[in-house]
Amino acid sequence: MCDLKTGYRAPAVYCCGEKPWEVYAVSRGANLKVKVNDYEFFFRSI
Repeated sequence: MCDLKTGYRAPAVYCCGEKPWEVYAVSRGANLKVKVNDYEFFFRSI
């Protein structure tokens, strides 16, 4: 979640140069990242 007015991001994780949403996705089981143009999509493969 990101509030563009305040700059608040959830989760507020800034570690090892990783993006907060990437840390969030991996912590919930995502193990596949697909990049399409400027977008990144995270999935959990079975």
